[in-house]
Amino acid sequence: MMNPLTELTETKIEGSLQAIVERNIREHPMFPVEFDGRFFEIRSFYIWIIEHKLPTGLWQKFFYPVYEMYRGEIDLDSSFPIIKIRYFSKNRDDEEYNSFDEALNKTFQKLKGYKFDEMKDFKYELHYRLE
Repeated sequence: MMNPLTELTETKIEGSLQAIVERNIREHPMFPVEFDGRFFEIRSFYIWIIEHKLPTGLWQKFFYPVYEMYRGEIDLDSSFPIIKIRYFSKNRDDEEYNSFDEALNKTFQKLKGYKFDEMKDFKYELHYRLE
């Protein structure tokens, strides 16, 4: 059986998944990361695509971001080194854009300064012990 993604990865047609991923990697090579030797913060986002049916019967696509933040601590000084990671996520369906590129660029510009609510946006916490 052939891998259904083979065709996607081999094509370079503008608008294909591979072309979009390659273009975005060139335009936005990294997400903001802060690390001071013990505490770290990584911010990222993804874009949702929604289709609304217009009164004319046509469908229109809208794009909106979901902001994410991973905040954690790496404690290598203790006898049992632990990595703690807290995950925050905020769905911003009030920031609606008409094109994927516009949503991508505006969200990337806002990402570093976006304020997460410590209570409302918190989703879960993970603990990893290093051995």
